Amino acid sequence: PVCAKGCVHGKCVTTPDSASCACEDGWSGETCDMSACPSECSGHGSCSISDDVAACSCFPGWGGVSCAESECPMMCSGHGQCANTRCQCHVGWMGESCSEQTCDAACAEHGVCNGGVCECESGWTGDNCETDIDECLSNPCYDYGTVDCTNLESEFR
Repeated sequence: PVCAKGCVHGKCVTTPDSASCACEDGWSGETCDMSACPSECSGHGSCSISDDVAACSCFPGWGGVSCAESECPMMCSGHGQCANTRCQCHVGWMGESCSEQTCDAACAEHGVCNGGVCECESGWTGDNCETDIDECLSNPCYDYGTVDCTNLESEFR
């Protein structure tokens, strides 16, 4: 006797009268082709059998019976990795669930970060509000009866 259909995840065990598949841990069925764990542990864990009970052992950051539940808030919003139930955000993202965009640190000198965009204070421009606007270029002093204009940080005299 032989295992006529083969054993996908196991090996054929024969006796003088019969043949059957002995499945590897985590597999079941006549040909060992069916995962014994729910949803094959969703790709986020490994399946093992102990005392004839199949169970998923989830990888770090995943939980639930079939390892389908992220243990991090909002699954890190797609902008980070879950490690020990905490999000480790990718560069440019922050917050508990990595859902807030960050700005360059230079933005804080003359601007405010809003959704990843540096919004400049009056008198400043540039991606990180690093450039002082030369107000004298618009000839503002001419209106006051003088041609002398001195550009100062975010103002003129």
